[in-house]
Amino acid sequence: MGDICGKDMKTLRPGKNQKQWNVASEGRDKLYREWRIKGNFGAVQDIDQLEYIIDENGEVKPVAIVELTKAEDWIRKPEAYLQAIDNNEGRIKQQKVARSIAKKLGIPAFYLVFEDKFDRFFVKCLTGESKKWSLCTPVQWKKILKGLSK
Repeated sequence: MGDICGKDMKTLRPGKNQKQWNVASEGRDKLYREWRIKGNFGAVQDIDQLEYIIDENGEVKPVAIVELTKAEDWIRKPEAYLQAIDNNEGRIKQQKVARSIAKKLGIPAFYLVFEDKFDRFFVKCLTGESKKWSLCTPVQWKKILKGLSK
């Protein structure tokens, strides 16, 4: 495992409404997505997150693209789970698109895997030299995002 996130192992827990928000937001665009993907015209890719700041002139400044995956039952063998992501044809295409868009915007792209406990993330920088997964806490990830915003 790589180490882009340092050694601070403090943890954060989601707010009390986090689970309710996740349930409400999952699948909200399902009908459109299914129609678009089955439409067989052009190409489409769902980008999970565009991290950005508003600069001193009030302009939107992109700072990172983040592709997200919620892990299911992986706690015992995270390396195998991450390897499966790396070998999945759909995920490879997803990472290629995110990397290409990020390079055109001049920002980094990341792949982030989280679980329900929300106490650790596995992160891979898609635009950097290293393609290794790094383990970090939500506190560490927040520091990374804040660092990109400067």
